[in-house]
Amino acid sequence: MNEKTKNILKILEIWYIVRFILCIIWCLCVGHNNLLNIKDFLGSLLFCILEPICLLVFTALAFLPAIIVLYFLFKKIKNINLRIILIAFIIPFTNLIYYIIEHFLIDFEIFSMIIGFYTLFVFLPTALIVTLCAPKSILPFKKEFIKANILMGIIGWILICLSSFITDFIEWKIELNILNKYQPVIETIEQYKSENGLYPQNIDDNIKLFKNFNYEPQDNNNGFILELSNHWEKSYNYCSDSEYQHCKEGWYSGGAHKKIGNWIKADYSD
Repeated sequence: MNEKTKNILKILEIWYIVRFILCIIWCLCVGHNNLLNIKDFLGSLLFCILEPICLLVFTALAFLPAIIVLYFLFKKIKNINLRIILIAFIIPFTNLIYYIIEHFLIDFEIFSMIIGFYTLFVFLPTALIVTLCAPKSILPFKKEFIKANILMGIIGWILICLSSFITDFIEWKIELNILNKYQPVIETIEQYKSENGLYPQNIDDNIKLFKNFNYEPQDNNNGFILELSNHWEKSYNYCSDSEYQHCKEGWYSGGAHKKIGNWIKADYSD
């Protein structure tokens, strides 16, 4: 066994001991009354024995894509400061990608939230303590690890604060791109008005990107509202006059109304 492998195993030993002690302290603080029961005591002890290994494996699997990317980047990048920045950014950025995927696929970001919580409140503090406890003989880059740890925490919190804005922006761009495909329909309606002096009584959906297509003339065909939706919680309205119902921005009728291009999005999901 070479010296590098021995050092890694020693660091893992320190990790296990630190995490085990922290787990015991947590059990004593949270469940000190229950620990008087032998069954609860043994259960807590077993949990603390397995928890350090499970946390390490969970973190490694959760950030496996980031680890693979860093592995190939580090083959080309040798500058230590750039490596610190890459580690500190790519790992929390990977969780942001998980958050975005969950947001658009299932609209419930539980997996990414669990990863983020354990990374910020469990893994990083433990890794920092392990780095401080490890002798420099087995961990020669202590300062670099500490810098990466602290910087990763800062970037992690920044990305958490920005995550909802990022998903909202992506959603806005996607929705706008879809709604712009209905521009030929709007042009057909406006052309009919310019030729006949009034808006048409009916109009057909030849785009068919939404389940529900509802065109309603207003004020004796002097105006119109075009509503697109896939379900009752969310709809998109194109209005010839912003004074018509559900054509203004703001919170009313139990939902948020936001402007997307020339459309108004009515969202009742909250």
